[in-house]
Amino acid sequence: MNEIKEVMIGDIKTNPHQPRSYFDEVAIEELAKSIAENGLVQPITLRKLDDHYELIAGERRLRACMYLKKISIPAYVVDKSDDESMYMALIENIQRENLSSIEEAKAYMRIMDIKHMTQSELAKQLGKSQPSIANKIRLLNLDANVQNAIEAKLISERHARALLSLDKQKQNQMLDHIINEQLSVAQTEALLKPRKKAKKVVNKGYSRQVMIGVNTLRQAKRMIAKSGLNVDMVEREMADCVEVVFKIKKEG
Repeated sequence: MNEIKEVMIGDIKTNPHQPRSYFDEVAIEELAKSIAENGLVQPITLRKLDDHYELIAGERRLRACMYLKKISIPAYVVDKSDDESMYMALIENIQRENLSSIEEAKAYMRIMDIKHMTQSELAKQLGKSQPSIANKIRLLNLDANVQNAIEAKLISERHARALLSLDKQKQNQMLDHIINEQLSVAQTEALLKPRKKAKKVVNKGYSRQVMIGVNTLRQAKRMIAKSGLNVDMVEREMADCVEVVFKIKKEG
């Protein structure tokens, strides 16, 4: 039977399936100050395991209480199996904690594995769209360095999403460039946007009759040049004709 009780903090072990891998120490201190002033509004959630308790949800609250050097903490103790505990930890953190995009994506993958869900089923359960779930999960295809940069808040999720079209080596090269040059998302997307190839101008050529006339004029130019005159012949293909201009330099 579930119950709320005061549990000794020393008897609590963190959940190995906690999706959050990074805890902002400043945010923990701010939460601790709030708890010191207002008390712990929401108890943490635990399950009993042999001689200790395993944390299911509320690690930020637990850390804040440890920061305050509290000996015990109010906890909601539930009777759950390993899979149920893992599932609750993931769901609680997704819904209540500000997870990074990578932490959220990993949590989605674990839930789908535990519950044998599709992306569509998970989206329906969480009240999200299937594309939003898919977009988060796609981030796990990024190189580990890029994923770490997201978690460390060196780049945004939108920066990272722009890198998905690159191979792992180019992802890392672009990651360094984004960080060193402090590129915005728009600048990053502009650099990675495929450039349109310039259209080749296709010369369809002259018709046979026009070609005969042009060749005759070219031959005339050669004959004039042989006579010792300095002659230029300029051809211009117009919309409805071919313009040929002869320029014969006057004798000095």
